[in-house]
Amino acid sequence: MKTVYIYTALTTVGGADRVITEKANCFADNLEYNVYIITDSQDQNSPVFPLSSKIHIINLNIMFEQQYNHTFLMRRYYYFKIMRVYKRKLSDLLCLIKNDFTISVLKRVSDFINDLPDENLKIGEAHVSKHFMRNFYLLD
Repeated sequence: MKTVYIYTALTTVGGADRVITEKANCFADNLEYNVYIITDSQDQNSPVFPLSSKIHIINLNIMFEQQYNHTFLMRRYYYFKIMRVYKRKLSDLLCLIKNDFTISVLKRVSDFINDLPDENLKIGEAHVSKHFMRNFYLLD
């Protein structure tokens, strides 16, 4: 089985990074899955938590933070421009890998992942409490 995790970067000592690392290690070491972690801004940084040597990390070098150096309107322009490049690179890579599962932990990927041309099972994970997800607490 080939499994792909999509995440921004494994560079934070936080819960999401820990959970992704532990699950990916389990898939690779215990279940013997072929595991890929695709990041957009890992850069040259090593993952914070130990990662199995069986796991392939691929960084797309999409630096979303470059949009923040501009005014609000220009920031929107840059965001959509960056997203267009990101979608293309991610789509091309997933077609190349031909994985069985795609697990997305990013909201920006969850919005378009079902439109990708691959035919694998897609799973969206949210590593945030429901209280803060899309301001559901305002509906009470």
